[in-house]
Amino acid sequence: MNRWSVKEKRMISNPKVDAFLVDIIKVCRQHKMAIGHEDSGGGFIISSLSDVDDSILDWIGSAADNTRS
Repeated sequence: MNRWSVKEKRMISNPKVDAFLVDIIKVCRQHKMAIGHEDSGGGFIISSLSDVDDSILDWIGSAADNTRS
């Protein structure tokens, strides 16, 4: 999947990032919890998947890539 590279300022493919995010989404589903961004404090928030729309997992999968220099 192509995703935005913060460092390269363009869309790139990075299978390692894709695999990492797939694993995170699997863990979220396994534990029925999701990781979200808590905007007011700048940190993360963990929510029950029953309390949030399952589309939050799409949000995780659309993360930008900041791994390359």
